Amino acid sequence: MLNPTAIKTISDLRNDPHGVIKSTQELNEPIYIFYRSTPQAAVIDIDDFNRLIEEVEDLKDALEVAKRQNDRKRRLIPWTKIKKELNL
Repeated sequence: MLNPTAIKTISDLRNDPHGVIKSTQELNEPIYIFYRSTPQAAVIDIDDFNRLIEEVEDLKDALEVAKRQNDRKRRLIPWTKIKKELNL
């Protein structure tokens, strides 16, 4: 259920954008922007946004690893061969 203090209107955003942004930090949750009783957008704190992006990237990486581990056609190259080819 939405926290009523986390709901703002388009007019609230237009009249006091800094206040809406500040609310995300004070409430430590997204602020939902409504237009005609319908949610249209969410404003979140930049730290929360960056954390979410990082989590999504980590999940995508984990999914890629899982797919590669299940790939029967993959061909592994020994590290010694790679070192030799790269003159390391």
